[in-house]
Amino acid sequence: MQHFMRVSGNIGVERVDIADGEDIAALFHASLSFVACEASDQVDWIFDGSRFVAPTVAPPSKAALAAYAAQVRYARETSGFTYAGHLIDTSREAQATIGNAALGATVVGPSFTTQWKAKDGAFFNLDHDGVLAMAVAVMSFVNGCFATEASVRTSIESGSITTTDAVDAAFA
Repeated sequence: MQHFMRVSGNIGVERVDIADGEDIAALFHASLSFVACEASDQVDWIFDGSRFVAPTVAPPSKAALAAYAAQVRYARETSGFTYAGHLIDTSREAQATIGNAALGATVVGPSFTTQWKAKDGAFFNLDHDGVLAMAVAVMSFVNGCFATEASVRTSIESGSITTTDAVDAAFA
């Protein structure tokens, strides 16, 4: 097997593998020029005039990692939370609704009851104490997400977190 790369500028843009003995020039239009390459060379690698080398990727900046950590926290915060065996919606709108239900339970008192709809569409009953407990549980969950982000930000600033994989691991 022969391996060729079409180059634009100094970047490999198309790789072609052909059978031994075939002529690359006979297979493609004359305006396309290919260079021989190794089987391990990849598209987007840099051609230095004699061989292809993998491009180096600069590590993300602290600002980019902090922004990524905020995105991961938001995704986790709004992904849902299990309470009393039910997956509860924790979108920002749902968090506000849960807070309003807790306020209602506080105003009405011990006689408060409601049907709550879980994220999977199932309904379940909540009484006064159940609504307040759910609100506290969701608040604790959300607070934990923000606390993790704050810890990650500190680690980014100190240099102990330097990759998006490390950010993901902190939220796992």
